Amino acid sequence: MPIPARPPAPPPALRSNPETFSANAEATILYQWGAFPAWLERIARYTEAQAEAALTAALGGALPPLAGKAGQFLRVKEDGSAPELVARPAGDQLEAAGTGIMVKTSGGVVARSLTSGGNNGIQILYGSGSAGDPTINGITRTQAQWRDPSDTTEAVLSPAKLAAYRDARMLGWGQAWPDTAASRSSGTVYQNTTGRPIALFVRTSSGSPQALQVSLNGVSGWVKIGEALNSGSDKREAFGIMPADHFYRLTSGGIEEWTELR
Repeated sequence: MPIPARPPAPPPALRSNPETFSANAEATILYQWGAFPAWLERIARYTEAQAEAALTAALGGALPPLAGKAGQFLRVKEDGSAPELVARPAGDQLEAAGTGIMVKTSGGVVARSLTSGGNNGIQILYGSGSAGDPTINGITRTQAQWRDPSDTTEAVLSPAKLAAYRDARMLGWGQAWPDTAASRSSGTVYQNTTGRPIALFVRTSSGSPQALQVSLNGVSGWVKIGEALNSGSDKREAFGIMPADHFYRLTSGGIEEWTELR
């Protein structure tokens, strides 16, 4: 006795499609109160028949051999001729595997330990490999390592290394605002050699606008990113962000304040 097939559902009734809304709404109501409940009844009768057949076989002593069938379940063959023991469907659900989980790989369903060695924790695994060194998207745990940012090789990245990468490169993480005015002068070119972006704040004593500029090589291609001015009520401070290894300068004028986030 085959499992009753579920009847196909009608198309959805969408107000955005007024031409089919009425017909699809009516079809959905008929489906919900007709075909679908009828299918549920057929499923119930099928399940009941399977249970009765299995019970009859058990009471009649017609069970198949039990040796080597641990963990399997009893069902009636599709043709209804006899009972049989079959394995649980592999891959349909996660199954208990001692201190781990069952994982579906290209070679079948295998156990993966979550408590042995470097496998502590919860992992999503795909591929093959041993329980102690599983393969994650083609990379084994022993191959997981910190790589250069330009490397396109797949690798496993720990939270600690991700945080270290963030702290070493992001503006504001672990940086401070030292007063650098004593070591800065207008017209002089400086380079950001910190390996990460820095921010710059400048206040000038000049009564004419002074440009804060940045350059890739410190010689040409200077780009104005800010302007400082101190003329009566017209006071402007210059602020900019300097990428790593870039050059910067204030074109001219006296310096009242110069601080850098670095």
